[in-house]
Amino acid sequence: MLEKIKYPNINAKLKGMYAKTLTKEDIEDLLKQNTRKDAIIILKSKMPPLDDLNVDAKRIELESKLDRVIVNDINKIYRYLDSKTKKVFDSYILKYKIRILKIIWKDLNVGKREQEIEEFKTWKIIFKDLENFINVKDAEEFLKNIEEEELKNIFENNKNTFELDNMLTKYYFEKLYLIAKESSKKLKNIISAQIDLINISSIYRCKKYYGFYDKKYFINYGKKIKIKTIQDVENIQSLQDARYILENKKNKEIVESSIYDNSKKYIYEKYKKVFIQDQYDISSIIAYFYMKEIEKSNIISIIEGIRYKLSKEEIQRQVII
Repeated sequence: MLEKIKYPNINAKLKGMYAKTLTKEDIEDLLKQNTRKDAIIILKSKMPPLDDLNVDAKRIELESKLDRVIVNDINKIYRYLDSKTKKVFDSYILKYKIRILKIIWKDLNVGKREQEIEEFKTWKIIFKDLENFINVKDAEEFLKNIEEEELKNIFENNKNTFELDNMLTKYYFEKLYLIAKESSKKLKNIISAQIDLINISSIYRCKKYYGFYDKKYFINYGKKIKIKTIQDVENIQSLQDARYILENKKNKEIVESSIYDNSKKYIYEKYKKVFIQDQYDISSIIAYFYMKEIEKSNIISIIEGIRYKLSKEEIQRQVII
């Protein structure tokens, strides 16, 4: 696919942007800081786009600034993509729009607006139709503004946060997989592996914290864990049981200590490998933005960990490098 566009320009852009991401040494420097303010000062020195970030910034402001770095990178790449590649990329970045819609939907019930407004300011550059949502007064008006019927039904029919989050995750990944399947075998395989890990993590957490798992949350198109495996997964009582489910499969190591954190690390390593090796595939573009999300997550984990006076060991366990 990417041979049809000016990929040398994209490759140069990606490599240039990647060179500005935080290195392992940069992360270690952040981990050495004893106060949140010192950590932000160090961060600003290593990420020029954050130069105007207040050293006493709250988490919402920090996240907003980091999102703007991602938005700027999206704009740098987007203009080089052909229509087919844009379709895949649009499906990937749809998760950001879904995140904002969730915030607005939840805010309609609790009346909290600060995060919603910050998210809107950041992402309206990419998602123009968000203008229709920022001033909605109630659920009815919100639903009228959603054009896609399946998405509208998810918001309308899943009232509590737990159900809504699970069904939106299912909606996003099934759509992404079907589009990825038509464009890139490498991307399809990574998305499929990610679906497996989300399913296992979701089933384990549901069984542990709620005592049940509703099969309607099961995301189709996983690579190894199929719907027929669900009974085995439902019997998970421990991480050892989860490991059994993945026995003799390459990704069994993700359940050794923390399903969620190890899943992210496993997918991160897959995308990083793709980014380094596959210069002529849409998966390399997706890989870059996945790594940017992990960078954001690392920064938030470190600075918030310092804020809450977690030990360096505890913070480090949350960091993926």
